[in-house]
This record gives sequence, structure tokens and C-alpha cells, in this order.
Amino acid sequence: MAFMNQMSRRALSTSVHRAAKIQEFVVIGGGLMGAGIAQVGAQTGHKVTLVDLSPEVLEKSSKRIADSVARVAKKQFKEDAEGAEKFKASVMDNIKTDTTANKALETADLVVEAVVENMGLKQKLFKEYDSIAPEKTIFASNTSSLPIGEIAAATNRLDR
Repeated sequence: MAFMNQMSRRALSTSVHRAAKIQEFVVIGGGLMGAGIAQVGAQTGHKVTLVDLSPEVLEKSSKRIADSVARVAKKQFKEDAEGAEKFKASVMDNIKTDTTANKALETADLVVEAVVENMGLKQKLFKEYDSIAPEKTIFASNTSSLPIGEIAAATNRLDR
């Protein structure tokens, strides 16, 4: 019965936020997956803040992203060096790094966590960020093995 109630709430929920365009997002975790998610977001024109507790990890991630973007630019702009440079600058301008998420969360449309596969950590982050992020913010996880419903249970936004 609880499942049906949850499904009913989702089906009957009418939210003006559902149609809102995602412009800014925050990626939590500066490892390989987090950096890749941040890069793709920046390449598609989104303003991205990549967050990790370690400045060293963020520095490595920024270099990894810059190298990857350079490879993409080389392939996409084979005959257009100026276009390649503009592309690289545009992508890198779309990415900021920070050791705390709070400021970026205040205006985020999307939060993607890409931290280690630890249920307690993921729930802790979602619970903390749920109290900071605006109601419109969608929470997402890069988990590959943990039940997303259990992670989401730490928030008050079952539909987001």
C-alpha cells in the first residue's frame, strides 16, 4: 500500500518546477566519474560546480577535464583552430571547483552525487543538501549498486 501511495503522489503531483530548464548543477565528488559528469555538463552549456573535500583531487580533476576537452576539441574542430580554442575556453569557463557545496547549492537546479558507494555517506549528503538546496532542485546519484530509494529517503523531496 505504501508503494501505491508513493506512486499516486508522484502521478498526481503538479509542480511548475518539472518543466524548469536545468541551467546550473553541482557534482559532488571529484573522482573520475564526478569529473566526467562535470565535463559533459559544461560541454552542453551548463554552469557546473565540481565539489570535493580535497583541493588536490579538484586540481587533478580540473587537469583531467582540461586534457579531455582538448582531445574533444581536436576531434571536433580539426580544421578550425580558433573554434577549438573558443570551445575549450567556453567549457572550462562553465566549470568551477569548490571544497564546499553550500554556496552552489543555493541556486542549483540539479545535484549529482558521485562519491564512493557508501549508503551512509550518500544519505548524509542528501539529507544535508536537502536543507540547503531550493525546492526546485533535483537530486541524482551516480550509484551503480545501492538502492536509489534508500538514498532518497534521507530527503523530503520524494518527487525530485
